[in-house]
Amino acid sequence: GQTYGIVAGGPDFQLLASVVDGGQGAVSTGVRINESARLVNNVIRGGDGQGSGVLLWLNSSLVLINNTIRAGLMSAGNPAVTYSTNGEITLLHNNLWSPTATKLLGVYNDIDAINACPEDVCTTAAGNISAYPYWVDPTDPLAGVQAHSPLRNAGTPPSPWYTGALTDLAGYDHPLDGVWDIGALAWDAGAPVCAPGALYVDEDGDGFGAGAPVAGVCEGDEAPAGFATTASDCDDEAIDAWAQTTVWVDVDGDVIAARPGQAQA
Repeated sequence: GQTYGIVAGGPDFQLLASVVDGGQGAVSTGVRINESARLVNNVIRGGDGQGSGVLLWLNSSLVLINNTIRAGLMSAGNPAVTYSTNGEITLLHNNLWSPTATKLLGVYNDIDAINACPEDVCTTAAGNISAYPYWVDPTDPLAGVQAHSPLRNAGTPPSPWYTGALTDLAGYDHPLDGVWDIGALAWDAGAPVCAPGALYVDEDGDGFGAGAPVAGVCEGDEAPAGFATTASDCDDEAIDAWAQTTVWVDVDGDVIAARPGQAQA
């Protein structure tokens, strides 16, 4: 089925310093905007299936400032932010990312092109990044980010689009140290600091990843869904194949091989 974390049906919807998840549907979207909205300093995630973090519907307008937005975990073809015809987006200092998606904003997958403000969707764009957030706890964004997170000090004051007070879920006021962060929680100087270990994309969910490291977690922590701590998978599209072994040729079928064959996954 199809699931949404939030469906914003009316005009002038506002979402501040919140964490939203798209759920467990086959198509799972974090936030769907039907008319107009301002989203400031949130963590927004597409869910476990295909889907975007944010979906901007027909003829809608959207202000995105200081959010970290992730596509659904199975969203190879769905970007972090999807927009429909005649949508208009103000896009300032957001983190658009995904462990699997090849696109970040609509058809665009290059953050420099997005910051250049594509005329088919954008009214203003600057300061956006695409990076793994480095959560203290990869399964719980409410735990905040580590000291070396690229979200620290990467935000911007949200005025004139939003001028009110902004208090995060831990009770801190943004900006906590005089500089705006990206995400729902202002970084706390007392947060745990650790050396990140490598994470690898795990396409098939068998616990073994492949390719170059794309992110990190604290040493000893479990990998979040869609990632693995090893890159040993010989076939990351087959859940029952993850390591190569040597197969020996047994011509007469007596279960005793006579000569080496070839490595197989």
